[in-house]
Amino acid sequence: MYCMNTPLSLYNDFETLVLRRIKNIMKHRHVSQSQLVELSDIPQTTLSKLLSGNTKLSLPYLAQICSALGIDPSSITSLEETSFDDMSQMYDKIYKVNNSISRNTFTYNTDELAFKGFPGTYYFYSYSTISTESSLLHGIFNISNSRNGGHCEVSLDLYTGSCEDGEEELIKKYAGEMIISLPMSTCYCIMTNPEIGEMFFLAFHHMFAFHKKIKCRVALGISTSSGGNRRPIAQRILLSRTKLNVKELSSKDSLFIQGQLLLNSTNVLISQKAFDTLLTSDFVIKNEGLYTFLTECKKVFEKENFYRIDESILRGIDTPTEIKIQGISLLRKFSSAPKYNKISTKTDEYTYSYLMSKDTPDVRI
Repeated sequence: MYCMNTPLSLYNDFETLVLRRIKNIMKHRHVSQSQLVELSDIPQTTLSKLLSGNTKLSLPYLAQICSALGIDPSSITSLEETSFDDMSQMYDKIYKVNNSISRNTFTYNTDELAFKGFPGTYYFYSYSTISTESSLLHGIFNISNSRNGGHCEVSLDLYTGSCEDGEEELIKKYAGEMIISLPMSTCYCIMTNPEIGEMFFLAFHHMFAFHKKIKCRVALGISTSSGGNRRPIAQRILLSRTKLNVKELSSKDSLFIQGQLLLNSTNVLISQKAFDTLLTSDFVIKNEGLYTFLTECKKVFEKENFYRIDESILRGIDTPTEIKIQGISLLRKFSSAPKYNKISTKTDEYTYSYLMSKDTPDVRI
């Protein structure tokens, strides 16, 4: 890292110095390379080559990067040894301009830099929380400044798909606030529906957008299940500024969303029967690139034998309750079920990439 005590003459390459400053800013703002791709609209491979010095950092690319990071190009292209080469001072100078960002643990005010790019309307997509339904729910999620100022308001109109006596689709309405935790790089939304006495919690990754609008986020939601057996439930939710076709479960959009909203881990478990069905589907057969990819996947699969067990059947076995509880707990412990579910960087990246390619025609399976 470049510091004040290091003579600038050691850095003969001007481009190296600029790149070093850009990387320092990214580090202190917790902006990853994948996030900078989203903010700058520079392709991943190109940006990777630029930051590694394998591709010349031209003025247009420099302008895009500076615009994405919300900084003046002149502040990182100076040949003088300034405070911008001392990261603690650089951090303060960039972040304290116009009191644009709070140093507090939690950030509430939409006028602060941390909220830039988030306000606006998003389409909301999730699985139905009724176990017998396979449909995707949709809704409208809105982030805005409060009428009185000072904090961020959020609202959700969730279309349940249910109708009463031939009337219009029922809509659950939630309202609340969004708070940003900079140390945790997370946005927290707390909403309530006083009419039915329900709360809805959303959490999704925070990133500095500066002059760009956040296009999408995959969130973790906690609420209460629908139907007759009300229970606490956790699920993945997609927030997208792009409207997607979810009315048909076989549409390209629906298939993508269904995969992203499952509580999956890095280990994908799929039965041989399900994989063979996928490989021979019209959707895959008509897409040569996709067929080739899935065929290559089959070559690297680690094939194991698994038992599939329905717990409801196990609970019916004539065994003392204590033994039954211990046995089911051990089966769960030694199963391949993940310990927790995390919204990974790749999940956000894949979702963003898909939405950016939405100009391609929709295909049904």
